[in-house]
Amino acid sequence: MSIDKTLRQLVTVDGLDPEVAADKALASVSRKDLIDYVRPLVLLRARGHARSDVRRIENRAFTAATPDALPTTAEARAALVQRSFPVPGKGMVPWTEATMDDHLARAAWQRNQSALCVVDAERHEAAADLISQHGVTTLGQIEGWTDLLGDQP
Repeated sequence: MSIDKTLRQLVTVDGLDPEVAADKALASVSRKDLIDYVRPLVLLRARGHARSDVRRIENRAFTAATPDALPTTAEARAALVQRSFPVPGKGMVPWTEATMDDHLARAAWQRNQSALCVVDAERHEAAADLISQHGVTTLGQIEGWTDLLGDQP
């Protein structure tokens, strides 16, 4: 049985606490199944580290002022030659091979992501406002708080 099926069984059918279910599921699977399950998560983290590295270099390549720990603008621009960035629907594209459409697709994706962050920030600000208006410390202390959130996205 896969780790997901085992976890689902242990949590939803057997009623185990998620911490206990996780330990039992991990103890019950083969090394190969564990590697197959964990590899996408490890790959995601590796891609995140790579993206952070590129973002640091991009920031430096397009910015004049920098702390001493970062490369100079010229060094950062030279480093872009060896770096790639993700383009929706295409995967990783080297800076040296990225087309105008690649840059525009990345920009559109980034703008969409930032808009989602603004919406999320507004939700949390609305929740904080409710807490303040009711003079409490948590939403759970407000009777019917879920009805007070409004029709935000």
